[in-house]
Amino acid sequence: MKPKINLKPIIEAPNLQLLKNTFGVDEKDLIIAYGDKIFCPEKGLSQDLIVHELVHCERQQFNEQSAERWWQKYMEDKDFRLNEEVLAYRQQYKFCEKVYKDRNARARILFALTGELAGERYGKLCARSEAFALIKK
Repeated sequence: MKPKINLKPIIEAPNLQLLKNTFGVDEKDLIIAYGDKIFCPEKGLSQDLIVHELVHCERQQFNEQSAERWWQKYMEDKDFRLNEEVLAYRQQYKFCEKVYKDRNARARILFALTGELAGERYGKLCARSEAFALIKK
C-alpha cells in the first residue's frame, strides 16, 4: 500500500524559490513533488498530472529526507533530471493512452508533453524529437 499523498499550496514548497531562480518558472505553472507531498497551484491537478507527480514521490520514497537528496541530485545532474522526468512523463502518457481513445487527442497530448520535457521548465534537457522517442519507449 502506498502512503497517503498530501496536496499543499505551491507557495509552501520548500524549494520553490530555488526552482524559480534556476529555471525562471512561475509558481502558477509549477507543481513540485516532495516526499509524500505534492505542492500545486490553487487550480488543482488533473489525474494525469497526479500520475506524473506520484512517480516523483515514489522515486523519493515518500520521505522528506530522501526527497531532499533527490532534489539535490535533480538540480545538479542534468542526466538524472532527464531520466526522472522521462520516467514521470512516460507514466503520464501511458495513463492518457488508457483514458483517451481518440488517437488525435493522444497525439495532441504527446505533442504537449514532448514540448514540456524539451522546454525551459527543465533547462532544455533534450530536443523535442528525443523527448518523443523517450516518452514513447
